[in-house]
Amino acid sequence: MLEEIIEGLRERELTKGIFDLLSKFQRRLSTEKREKKVLSFRDSVEMAVRILTEDKKLRQYYKEKFKYIMIDEFQDNNLLQKKLLYLLTEKKDRLTEEPKPEDLEEDKLFLVGDEKQSIYRFRGADVSVFKQLTTEIERAGGSKISLDYNYRSEPGLINFYNLIFEKVMANPTQSYDARFEPLKKAEARLKTEPQVKIFYKPVGEKTPQNVLHSDDSEAYCLAEYIKRCVENKTLPLPDGKTADYSDFALLMRSTSNQIKYERAFRRFGIPYSTQNVRALFLEAPINDMYNVMQLAVYPSDRTAYAGFLRSPFVNISDTSLITILAEYTLPFETEAEKIANIEDREKYLMGKAIFEFVQNNADRIPIAELIRHLWYRFGYRYTLLRNSEYQGYIEYYDYFLELAQRADRRGESLAVFLDFIRPNLGKYERISDLEIVKEESRGVQLLTIHKAKGLQFPVVILANTGNLGRKTGIGSAPYYISGEFGLTINVVKNSGGIKERERYNYFYRIGKEENEKKDLAEIRRLFYVALTRAQYHLVISGCHNSRNRNSPEAMINMLFSAIGWNTDEMSTPPDIPGLHFSLEEIRDVSEEEYLKHRVKSRRAHIEELKRVYETSEIKEFNGEREEYSVTELVSMVKPEEAKSDYLRTGGIQPTGHEDEAAFGELTHLILKKKIDGAFKSEEFIKEIPTTLKNKLRPEELGNLINEGESLCLSFFQSELGKLAANAENRETELAFTYLLNTYAGEKYLNGRIDLLFQIKDQAYVVDFKTDSSISAGAYDLQMYVYRLAAEELTGKKAKSFLFYLRTGEAVEITAEFDLENYITHTIANINLSQ
Repeated sequence: MLEEIIEGLRERELTKGIFDLLSKFQRRLSTEKREKKVLSFRDSVEMAVRILTEDKKLRQYYKEKFKYIMIDEFQDNNLLQKKLLYLLTEKKDRLTEEPKPEDLEEDKLFLVGDEKQSIYRFRGADVSVFKQLTTEIERAGGSKISLDYNYRSEPGLINFYNLIFEKVMANPTQSYDARFEPLKKAEARLKTEPQVKIFYKPVGEKTPQNVLHSDDSEAYCLAEYIKRCVENKTLPLPDGKTADYSDFALLMRSTSNQIKYERAFRRFGIPYSTQNVRALFLEAPINDMYNVMQLAVYPSDRTAYAGFLRSPFVNISDTSLITILAEYTLPFETEAEKIANIEDREKYLMGKAIFEFVQNNADRIPIAELIRHLWYRFGYRYTLLRNSEYQGYIEYYDYFLELAQRADRRGESLAVFLDFIRPNLGKYERISDLEIVKEESRGVQLLTIHKAKGLQFPVVILANTGNLGRKTGIGSAPYYISGEFGLTINVVKNSGGIKERERYNYFYRIGKEENEKKDLAEIRRLFYVALTRAQYHLVISGCHNSRNRNSPEAMINMLFSAIGWNTDEMSTPPDIPGLHFSLEEIRDVSEEEYLKHRVKSRRAHIEELKRVYETSEIKEFNGEREEYSVTELVSMVKPEEAKSDYLRTGGIQPTGHEDEAAFGELTHLILKKKIDGAFKSEEFIKEIPTTLKNKLRPEELGNLINEGESLCLSFFQSELGKLAANAENRETELAFTYLLNTYAGEKYLNGRIDLLFQIKDQAYVVDFKTDSSISAGAYDLQMYVYRLAAEELTGKKAKSFLFYLRTGEAVEITAEFDLENYITHTIANINLSQ
């Protein structure tokens, strides 16, 4: 210790410099947050505590406002949240600087928590706060109600938990140690004893050649076990049922090895779903959809072209692929007749249709909608459904769609979205904030122990219990927070004195040891949470290796220590009265066996299906669409149905020979950026989507941008433009879905409002037109739907205007429709035409 202190003193100038730097960083961070009006979660709680402490009237108001306060899961709170709670629960006639337990209102505070389930230390939770608060409230006259019964698990499992955790959680000497009290049992629901099974792979000699890594063998054997249990119906459930795939949950301490289980499950044809997707960018589905979108934006990307041609979207043979790529043409410019194989030729033409659809609709429709078309309309989903081995990929769509929807909400172009996807391709990493709400989970559920908290499953498999989580050691963290010394930093240089692996300054070592003990205490609680998720059957699985065999942080060692099994000295675990489980060694699995084990997809037999369909009852199916775009409906409006007599032509004309629709798209982009205050002339060309650039002649692009700016100027100089400039709320390119209830059922109308702004109690809808000429009443229906959508979005009456950028004229559209009847008939015409 003395040598450590001396080493630390030698670096006092370095230590002082680091703390000075941290102080400057803290001030800069605080300044940035104030300027950007940003708060962290901790900021919000600290500010609430400070305000209630300093502003006595405000505290009195909130104390009287809440008659009762009940908090669930209080074991996951911290000291700051406890202070806030005490301020709100203080007696009405007291206003102390920092309320004590005796200052709290009687019968106002009700807390629920279990110190054994405090597993969010990484988020700032402090189990010692819960334990301290429990003690304080009891001393102040409060009561404690122990919920001793476990109604979730079978009595046989409760016996197992009690025998294990009275050892794992024995001797809780520190404030962060959880106390274990035996659980009481409810009535059994099974007619037989629950199964408790342990899969274990001991440390072996050097792994033989062509044999899987132990973690892969573990995943393979668990998949084999699940398959065997389901097919042989060996795990009984209540009411005479047996466990199916959806009754299993495979829990892991972390997702680092999740992909091993996913691949093993696919080998055995086991359906599964995940709560933490890590292999999203590693597997084929996202790569296949990326390729077609990449190709649409960057047609010269030959890697994307080759990937698209070999993907399920096209799926041509290698011979035809070489024929096409050898042409060195842009996508789908090779003449189809040059492809010798007739089947490949048809696939090639289908691929061309998909490519042209994506290219034509990129940046015209939302990215999420584009992905929906690829998934459903162009059949990628059905390719996966055909083969049971691929069905685990089905949920990847939901995650990819969520990423696309986020990009749409940020107003990103397809090129920007692809810029985000591209560097992630091929990576096995978890996107921390990517979570989706699932209506149901199909098959075996793969999830972390943290995600499983609060849930229950008929059969729980706690897998990969040899996993140590993050690496520990001298470089494991640059600093630690010590309860006694606060922030501790290791500043000892790696030269002379103490051995390098032990080179700590004294305070850093104390902080490190303290944190390691707290981490170990939390792993014990994590182990408890994992096992107690099981209702009827429990499986624990893990492998020993040279790194984890003696580590107290490995859950498998916690288990073996509790049952008194020293694997170095005993080949089998000892018999313990009342402790019942079966043990199965995880065998070595050869690469050959792994690769050969593939569930064959059931291929349809045409003649057999023919007989089935010939004898089947014909049932009517209403295949009408429920979702339509407003522009699609507008195209069906007949001239005689127009309710306005406006007709415009002429005005400013562009001098180039560009496509009118493309020039309109360019002008809309300029207008949007100018309204949003994001238009910068020198950077604008770089921001034009590639798909739009491809429609315009490069030599005319500069002139077209200038002409587009001239047209935009007509709006900003108009009375309507000046009104918009002073608006309280203003949104551009606002996508919406309007629900219309008709006698034919619910219909969804999708549209995009060019500009919506609000002034006092009035909303304004503006649709910009760059057309050379516009027929009378052509947009009456569109503007009526836009008004209805705007009124629903804002809660205010709305006016709608067409603004002709070529003439600088605003025309208010007031036409109304019997929307239910009109839309129903129009939709019927669309369905007939299709």
